[in-house]
Amino acid sequence: MRKGQALYVKAIVIIPVLAILFAIIASAVGIGVVITNQVIELLVSGGIVQSAETAANSDNDDEKEPYTGDARIDPGQQGEAGGIGNQQNNPGGADNDANGIGTSEPGHNNDSSGLHQGNNKSNPELSSLGSNTDYESLVKPSIVTANVKTDTNIRRGYSNRAKVVCSVSAGEEVAVIKSHNSEWFYVETKTGEAGWVYSGALDIPDDPETNPNRLTTEQLEGFVEYKELNSPTGYLVWVDIDRQLVNVFTKENGKWKLDRSIPCSTGRNRSPTLRGIYKIQDRGLWFYNEKLQSGAKYWVRYSGPYLFHSVAMDRNQEVEDPTLGKRASYGCIRLSIEDSKWFYDNISEDTTVFVY
Repeated sequence: MRKGQALYVKAIVIIPVLAILFAIIASAVGIGVVITNQVIELLVSGGIVQSAETAANSDNDDEKEPYTGDARIDPGQQGEAGGIGNQQNNPGGADNDANGIGTSEPGHNNDSSGLHQGNNKSNPELSSLGSNTDYESLVKPSIVTANVKTDTNIRRGYSNRAKVVCSVSAGEEVAVIKSHNSEWFYVETKTGEAGWVYSGALDIPDDPETNPNRLTTEQLEGFVEYKELNSPTGYLVWVDIDRQLVNVFTKENGKWKLDRSIPCSTGRNRSPTLRGIYKIQDRGLWFYNEKLQSGAKYWVRYSGPYLFHSVAMDRNQEVEDPTLGKRASYGCIRLSIEDSKWFYDNISEDTTVFVY
């Protein structure tokens, strides 16, 4: 009888204690859940956490058209020079104008490559920050435009069998982004549709004259600041197609300062240099294209088949076309032998390249 009473007394004491502990734990968990939910909500609303759906939708949803580049030789066998005419060391540059593997996509990292993007200003308020310079008028994007000669289709690939993206009518104006053998052109309409059009459907104008009006050092540095350009390395490169100059900047006290302006030769209208913002990739000492009987020294890739390299050379590494200061290439950016060597030696991988 006494044992039963003792158990009863213990039960009376233990049960309320357990109930209290359970209530405390449940309360703590509930508060934690509330706090966790509030924190997550704040993070999401602040753009710090992205849902899987949001992340997927934020990816570039441009259709990956099957562009294979503008090089006649396979850049998959690239490397540094092993000898004259060794195609295994060929970068498949756009200056070779044909069938290599170029993976660059117009519009990816591009700054106003087409007609539909309108004003390029990075920050409309920058013009009032310490300068009244009208950079939009001073530095204009070198967009190649063409008139459509006949009603035609824009396709995803450079083939009449490729899927149709849209149709364009005679008289419409399109931006020419790049070419394939100067037979097909990747174009963009004013409403943003993009794809390949056969050359016969386009009236591409003659190459413009080079702008002879050089900018001052202050204007060059001001434009870089105005466009809010930056680079993770010690150098920043801006290719001014209009003036046929490669402007190279170094950083001093948090500001990009002009190091040098190098004369260059970019692509002609029928084989335009790819514009936009890119990063320096790989490099090599020499390539030679047997089919075109032309090569170049000190190539440095910035996107797919688009390279910086020396002026055009023959198989004996003798200059065959010294042209600089005007549009003359198949899309690559040609420099003098001396300047291409300096570029090769100093401009490291990941350096930002702004082609405008």
